[in-house]
Amino acid sequence: MSFYTEELITSKLFSNFTRIDTIATDYLGDQMVFTRYGNRFSDDGYFYDELEMVYPRKAKRICEAIAHNNFCKFENEEFVCESVDRDVAVMQLIQCGTAVGTYIVFNKG
Repeated sequence: MSFYTEELITSKLFSNFTRIDTIATDYLGDQMVFTRYGNRFSDDGYFYDELEMVYPRKAKRICEAIAHNNFCKFENEEFVCESVDRDVAVMQLIQCGTAVGTYIVFNKG
């Protein structure tokens, strides 16, 4: 059983990209959805936006640390993973999303 599905999206506004629907959920219970452009996987800034609402001053530094610990990059306010192995890339982004949710839930105050 796969933990994600891919769907090619064609749009006049954006170049062709692949939408990745996972079975993972974030701390709010929302489905984790990513995009793929070739070998570049991204959360499109969703996790950063969630963290910025709670920690506006520290969000960027927190995201950079989370990305580094999960072998991803944090650039242009989004988590990015560049990998040939799709399963690994999707799992790394899920781990970033889980870490963001964990930080929000356990560091309130």
